[in-house]
Amino acid sequence: MIKKCFEEMGSGQADLLTTEDGKAIEEMESESRDIPALSSPTEGETRMVGNVGPDRQFKFQKARELHKEGYGIKAIAKQLGAGRKTIRKYLASECLVSREINRSRILTNFCDFESELIKLSQTNTTYLNLFNHITEKGFNGKYSQFCERMNKRGNDGKAAKTRGNKVLPLLRPVKTWSLSKLAFIALAKAGTLKEEDQKYLDILLQKSPEIKNTTDLAHSFRQLFVAKEEGSLTEWIKIAGAEGSALKGFAKGINQDYGAVNQAVISTISNGQVEGQVNRLKTIKRNMYGRAGFELLRKIVLANSS
Repeated sequence: MIKKCFEEMGSGQADLLTTEDGKAIEEMESESRDIPALSSPTEGETRMVGNVGPDRQFKFQKARELHKEGYGIKAIAKQLGAGRKTIRKYLASECLVSREINRSRILTNFCDFESELIKLSQTNTTYLNLFNHITEKGFNGKYSQFCERMNKRGNDGKAAKTRGNKVLPLLRPVKTWSLSKLAFIALAKAGTLKEEDQKYLDILLQKSPEIKNTTDLAHSFRQLFVAKEEGSLTEWIKIAGAEGSALKGFAKGINQDYGAVNQAVISTISNGQVEGQVNRLKTIKRNMYGRAGFELLRKIVLANSS
C-alpha cells in the first residue's frame, strides 16, 4: 500500500522503501516541509495547455516541476491540495486536457420562457403540453432537456426552488389508464370498483357524453341475457345501430346472425357446460403432451369427471 502512494518516483526514492530501519518512510512523510511555499499563478507565468482554467494549469505545471526536483506524489498532493490520483494524472500527461462541458444546459433558451411557464404551470397541464407550447414559440432544446430544467425548478411537487423572485412549481405526474383497464372499469358492476377507479370513471362519464352512452349500451346489452325477454334484442339493435353510435358496427354484426344471438338471449338452455368440459379436456391434453398416450389420457379424464 505504501509503494502505491509513491508511484512514478525516482529510482533512488523507490530503493529507500526496501530499507529495514523504516527511516525511509519517515523521510518521505516529512518531505512536504522542505517544499517552498507556493505562490499564486500570475498571468505572465501561466502558460495555457489546452482549454483549461489558470488554476488547474498552474497546479499541473507546478506538480511536474516538483516531481522533477525529486518530491514524491504524496508530498506534492499535500502541498497543492489535490488528490494523489490527480497528481498521477498530471505527471502521466504531456498537456492538460480540458474537461468536457455539458452543453445541453447552455445551448438552450429555456430561460426566455420561464416567466411564461410559471403562469402556465399553475393550471392542470403536463410537461408535454408545456414543451409543445414553448417549442412553437421558438424553444430550441429537446424534451429531455426541458424536463431536466423543469425538475430542477421544484421539489417533491411542492416546488419552492427560486431563481431571483421567480417560483416555478414542479408538476405532479399524471396517472393514466390503459384501454383494457378503461374497458374493465366501464363494464364493472356497481360497487365493485376501487375508490380511485370509481372517481376516475365518474369524471370520465361526466366529461365525455359519448363514452357515457357507449357504457350504458354495454351494460344494457349484458342485461339482455339476464332479463330473457322476447324482442329486447331487437330494440337494443335499433338503439345501438343509430347514426353516431360507437357500437354501430357491433350491432350490425349481431343483426347478421340475429337468430343465434336472439336464441342465446331468450333461452334458458346454455351450452356452457359443454364448452367447460371441452376446455378442461384441452387443458389436460396439453399438460400431458409428449409424455403419455391415449389410454392414460382417457383414465385421467374419466377419473376427474367422477
